[in-house]
Formats: sequence, C-alpha cells, structure tokens
Amino acid sequence: MRKGTYTLQDGTEIAIQGASPMLGRDVLLRVEAEMLAEGLPLEVPQYSVQSVSGDLIWHDHNPSTLVVEDDPEQTAENIRLWRAHKAALKEQARRAESASAELMIVWGIIDLPEMPDDDRWIRRRVLLGLPVPSDANAIYRLWLTTCWLDSQQDMLGLINAIQRLSFREANWERVAQIEDTFPGSVQGEAAEGGAEE
Repeated sequence: MRKGTYTLQDGTEIAIQGASPMLGRDVLLRVEAEMLAEGLPLEVPQYSVQSVSGDLIWHDHNPSTLVVEDDPEQTAENIRLWRAHKAALKEQARRAESASAELMIVWGIIDLPEMPDDDRWIRRRVLLGLPVPSDANAIYRLWLTTCWLDSQQDMLGLINAIQRLSFREANWERVAQIEDTFPGSVQGEAAEGGAEE
C-alpha cells in the first residue's frame, strides 16, 4: 500500500497508508452479516405464482408487483414488506458509510495514538445521555473519532487522504474534473472569488 502524510489543523503531521480494497470488502460484508443476524430484511421481498403444473415460482417484488387486485390485506402486507426492505437498505448504506470511514481511520493511520487513561470524556458522554459502548475496541474507535480527531474538517480530510492512497490506480486529475460537474460545485471565476450574477 502507498504511504503518505496528513497534517491536522493543529499542525500535527500523521503518517498514513492506504487500505486494501479487499479489506474494505470484508468490512462491508461484516456490516451485512450483522444486519442479517439482527433480522433486518436486506433481501428483496418475494411473491409466488403457481405454474400450470402446480409448482410455485418465486419472483422478486418491485413497485409494480405490490398491489394485488381484490386483496387489500395482501397489498398492505406487500407494501409493509417493501417499505421495511427499503428502510433496511437505507440503514445498510448508513452503516456501510460509517464502517468505511472507521476503516480508513483505523487502518490508514500508521501509528495510532494511545488513548489516555483519563476517562472524563466517557463520564461527559454519560452525563449527556450519549451511548458508550462496552467493548474496549469500540470505546477506542469512539475516542479516536470524537476526541482525538476533534474537527469535522480533520476527519474528512484525513479520510479523503487515506482514500486517495487506497485507490492508487485512480486518475486524480480526472476525478477532480468529474467532481466539478456535480451540482453545487464552484467553477471558473466563482472559484476565484469573482462570481457573476
């Protein structure tokens, strides 16, 4: 993996390295396995039709197959299952994004800092009614991402730098050109402070 450095806002220089795409895949598979173990409906809901020979043939639902004529109860159940599936996919995307960010930080920082013995930060979280994990590794990740990296700019900048090292084959000039095409991006004179109305 490629290595580099990143400088935090306070001037601290951190040695960083890229993360393997296979490691990223493993993290995403872990998220999926955890969600399936929780019973969240990641799989597309299915419906069956009976063939001429009497066998049941299963098909994935899609928005056009939810309504069953003359059966409002089945229609309501289909819609409930579909919404639960869509909510589970949204939650999976949220968890995957969080897990990927943690991967970049935990794997990408070469010399991870030592968490201080002082647990005042945990007591403050408890006083605020915020959750505190019981697992020592989860507590360390929480400290790393909420206390040690105490600014959103440092967090995002660090993750971005590690991602760039992770995707060594990327043409970053082309990526920058593509980013400029997204709505809300600042281009041309506006980027230089000369925005025209």
